[in-house]
This record gives sequence, structure tokens and C-alpha cells, in this order.
Amino acid sequence: MLSAWQLIEESYPVPLKGKLKSAYSDYVMTKDEYIPVTDKSPMFGLDCEMCITNAGSELTRVSLVDENHKTVYDTLVKPYNDITDYLTKFSGITKTLLNNVTKRLEDVHKDIRELLPPDAILVGQSLNLDLHALKMMHPYVIDTSMIYNFAGERNRKPKLKVLAKEFLQLDIQSGKKGHCPVEDSLAALKLVQLKLSKNIEFGDAVHTNREKYKENVKLATTKEYALSIFNHMIEQKKTSLVVGCDDITGDYHTYLTQAKESLSSQLKKVKPKKVKLKTVDGVDEVISSLREAVTEYNFSMAHLKLDINNDNEDKQMEVIDEWIEIIWNSLPPSALYAVVFGGTTSDNGLAMIKIKSNL
Repeated sequence: MLSAWQLIEESYPVPLKGKLKSAYSDYVMTKDEYIPVTDKSPMFGLDCEMCITNAGSELTRVSLVDENHKTVYDTLVKPYNDITDYLTKFSGITKTLLNNVTKRLEDVHKDIRELLPPDAILVGQSLNLDLHALKMMHPYVIDTSMIYNFAGERNRKPKLKVLAKEFLQLDIQSGKKGHCPVEDSLAALKLVQLKLSKNIEFGDAVHTNREKYKENVKLATTKEYALSIFNHMIEQKKTSLVVGCDDITGDYHTYLTQAKESLSSQLKKVKPKKVKLKTVDGVDEVISSLREAVTEYNFSMAHLKLDINNDNEDKQMEVIDEWIEIIWNSLPPSALYAVVFGGTTSDNGLAMIKIKSNL
């Protein structure tokens, strides 16, 4: 299944907080409450067809199939906005088909919320597009465009038609009346079931290449946090700054002194250090120091340890949003800005990256 980080990276709709909360304000969750998935959790293949209206892309048909390959839901949906292109070549939807349809998007929401159990796993090809069409969010997803790969590059995704032919010996999407969402959702489900009967490397050149790499390269076993990027900066004769409170900069001092000889020698020289550690008294001073440093150093990093719990989470995220905005406004053009929330052994982290352009 996709992790929370992968859902965000692949542009899946997810519930957000702070200033991003409004991004999916008109979306609904597939359930009010969920339970953890297990090896007994049911899978459902999902596929949607869309048309173009004067408001953009909108849902016109949705299909769900279960693990027994039975169609459990298949309905046409009539958009509220005027349709400008039925996309008949791809969707098979025509004006005649929708003439007497009364089902609306909110009806589909109600049907799916009632149909899916709280540990349902949704399966599909580039399912993010289908969930956006549905205007629904779901936490448990398997995306066939990500678990199968021919190119060895994750961003080069195979088509469902090609996957079905290669691994299932099925010819799909071959008719002249557009795609059938029942056919597509069933093909995606069968691909996942096939993969589960094999192994994680099956049908995935990304994993295959990674395994071959492991066989030929002796991987380092010593943990080296924050070393490689600083070594790189020094080798390129660039300057770096790490700023934080005394509960974190001491750790960085340890990491840096454990670096390879090229880094250690730079730190010991009398001339200004290539990597500077700056310790301040509070988080607000960390932010102000980083804001001042962005024009002086090639690489500047602020590291904070925040105590976030259920009681202060919303307020703390609002403060973090303000910090992010302050730093962003201080950046010169062409700067790369990365915000990283560290994960744990039980919770995923999150990384957001953006380039500030003067265009």
C-alpha cells in the first residue's frame, strides 16, 4: 500500500491542516472512522470515467469490483455543470446515456460510504485521478502504476492496457466504444492479486534493479547522519550553516567530527569554517537566524525539536505555517526550499520541496 508520504507525492487527495486545509474542503472521506488493515482486509478494484464541463473534469461513471471479481457497484453519474466534451472516445459516455440519469455526486458519496468496510483497500491504476473525480479521500490504496514498472524509473509509469496484456494475457480497452470502468477496475485488481501471489520484485524493474545493486555493492552499516551533504558542500568549496537550539546542535557537532578526513581538516583550520554551527536560545531565534543566513551561505538549515501533541497540534501547525512563510519571503530567486518533518518507527515523515523563481 502507498504510505502517507507517497499519497502526497503522487497527488492523492489527503486531509490537510493549516493553510492547506481548504485544498480539499469539498472532498469527503470514504468512512467516518477506519480500522487498521490486516491480511484479511478486503480489496476493491475502482475505476471512474470523466467528462469535461465548464467547471473542468467531472465524474460520469464509477465502478467497483470485489476480490471475487464481482461487480458490486456500477453507476452513471450526471454532473451539475454543463458538459462541453463527453470524451466518448475514452469514456464511452454519450449525451443519450446521461439523458435520464438522476444520480449525482453526493449520491455516489453516500453509496460508497455505505458499501466500503472500514478496512477496505482500494485498488486501481493511477487511482489518484479517480479519487479526485469522486472528490473522496481514502487512506488505504494500492496503485498498479506504482507496483509494476518496466523502465526501472518510478516516474515512468506503464499503461494498464500494457500491464494487462503482459501479465494477465488480457486485451482490454480494445473496443471502439471507449473504456469500460468495470473492465479496467477488474484488470487492476487481478494485477494486484497476481503480484501478491508472487513477491515484491515481481513485475517491477525498480525493485529488480535495486536488488541487483545490493548484490554488487557493499552497503555501509554505520549510521552517518548529516555527513554526506556537508562533505559535498566542502568538496565543492561551498559554505554551510546549521542553526538550532542547544538540544540539537550538540548532535550535529558529533556527526560532523565523525566525518571523513576532508571535513575534519576543514573544521580544524584557523580560517573561517566551511560548516558553521550556530546555537541560539529559542525557536523564534532559530527562524530569524535562518532568515538572515539565506543570503550569506550556500546552504542553510534550521533544525528544531518540537513537542507536538493532540492538545496543541492545530495551534503548533499554524505557527509552523507562519515560519515557513517567513523563510520563503526571505529567499532569493532560484533558491531551493525544503521543509522536512521527521518520521519515527511508527509514524511517517513528510518532505515538501519548492524552487523560488523570479519568473
